[in-house]
Order: sequence, then structure tokens, then C-alpha cells
Amino acid sequence: MAAVLAADTGLNGGMVRTAMVVEDDDAIRLVLRTNLEDEGYRVVEPVTAEQALLLMIDERADVVLVDLRLPGLSSVFTALPQPSRFCCSARSF
Repeated sequence: MAAVLAADTGLNGGMVRTAMVVEDDDAIRLVLRTNLEDEGYRVVEPVTAEQALLLMIDERADVVLVDLRLPGLSSVFTALPQPSRFCCSARSF
């Protein structure tokens, strides 16, 4: 199960878009990275929830794909000081 968190960034203005893929399965992460790069995204790939939290401090991602069954995931969302800074909409699939 995955969730897509999308920042409300409006038009990109020609800047490189950034996607964060938080996934511990190498094969799934490879497929997601390949497809996102093909669409023009720069992809950052934290493997653990803790790495994702640290990257969210410095990285402004246009889209975040999260494995909802990732160990330690709840700590990422409860530790965010300003969740609205990172996401304005979430979808699970």
C-alpha cells in the first residue's frame, strides 16, 4: 500500500521537480525512480522512515510516494513540526 503526498506548489516555472520515494523494497523503488525520472523528476530515495524525516527537513519535494507499511512510518508523521508544509493532499492506493 502506498500513499501519494502532493505539495501545492502551483506551476513549476520550468524548474526541476523533485519526487521523494520512501520505499524499502529495492525493486519497487527502482521502478518508481525510473518512471519518475522518465517524467523529468529528480528523485530522492530515503529507504527508512527516519531517513525520510531527515530529508524532509532539507528537501522540498513536489511529490512524496510513501510505503504505508514501512517500519517506523508513524514516527515520520507524528514528528513533523509543520505537516502542512510538506503536504496538502494525500491519497492511498
